[in-house]
Amino acid sequence: MEIYIIALKELGLSNNIIRDLLNNITFEDFTKIFKGKYLEVQFQYNINLDKYSKNLANINQLNKAIDLAKNILKESKKNKIKHILITNKNYPKNLKNINDAPVILYYKGRGFYKKHEKSVCCVGTRKPTEFTYNALDSLIPKLVEEDFTIVSGLALGTDAYSHRVCLNNNGTTIAVLAHGLDTIYPKENEKLAENILKNNGLLVSEYPIGTKADKFRFVKRNRIITGLTKSTLVFETKEKSGTMHSVDFAIKQKKNIFCPWPRVSTELTILLQQLIQSGIATAISNRSSYDVVVYGSGYKIKKDKNAANKFKSNLLMKNINNINVDASTIYNTFNSLNEEPKKNISFEVSETLHKKITEFARVHNVSKKELFNAFIASLCKD
Repeated sequence: MEIYIIALKELGLSNNIIRDLLNNITFEDFTKIFKGKYLEVQFQYNINLDKYSKNLANINQLNKAIDLAKNILKESKKNKIKHILITNKNYPKNLKNINDAPVILYYKGRGFYKKHEKSVCCVGTRKPTEFTYNALDSLIPKLVEEDFTIVSGLALGTDAYSHRVCLNNNGTTIAVLAHGLDTIYPKENEKLAENILKNNGLLVSEYPIGTKADKFRFVKRNRIITGLTKSTLVFETKEKSGTMHSVDFAIKQKKNIFCPWPRVSTELTILLQQLIQSGIATAISNRSSYDVVVYGSGYKIKKDKNAANKFKSNLLMKNINNINVDASTIYNTFNSLNEEPKKNISFEVSETLHKKITEFARVHNVSKKELFNAFIASLCKD
């Protein structure tokens, strides 16, 4: 099957059309296509292939595409480049859900695992300042501690530094490239690419061996960087940049977007302020605020219990007025208790208030016990 899929890509068919074929036609139908009988398949399954009729009706072109596909597989094997089809159960789940997901991915490394689903990508300028370096030094170690995979594009600057900080903290990182995996671009990051593989990371591309690093491929590559992950972390950038293409893809893919909050406006930070102020991105307010990324990506903090309790307490207190809890009554009740063990207290909660508390817990992904504990912790003195 791989030969046919690679051959169709070489003939110029889009990912969405090939995916449509994979989902609907049989192996025998693929053989028909490469015998020049594409019209039979088109009419039987109502899949419009007219756009590609010139190539699909040309037996010489079809045979040439098959030969190219065979050579790609042969050379890939020599270079230890593996591949995975979108129909494979191990194909990245996050990526599979986006529009124009690659029907085939080439990769170097051990393979794709379920743990890679818990991931964020880091995007930003190739010429960052201390603001970005400090933010990455603060955020990535904490995210790695919470078992997040870090995804980026192996470019100079923000990308490379993201990969390095992840590796320095014994994390797993994935680099998505805009060319064939027989080369590394930029050349300065060859050693970094080696280290990624040595530390159980992955090098990934939708392009077969021998594909050059043409400019337009970098823009397309960015949809994979954001697509592989739960959330996108945006660092310093300019308005007309590859980073903003990544932001656009993240928006279309309905990914969560986060930015470190810059105190000072510069050419590289003004867009971060605009993303936050417009509501497109959530602010990471300080160096210890990695918790908003964890919870915003749909997970709970597991390793740092103090951070987890602090986040829930802050979240509760921000919203406490919305559920109309009489904080002073509860505080006074607990404050009056002596130190006798197993002291029991009770207070009544109306049905309406109970529903509000239940809904609040559901929306913010916390249990009622966690909600109550966070509330009490916020009231009690140190």
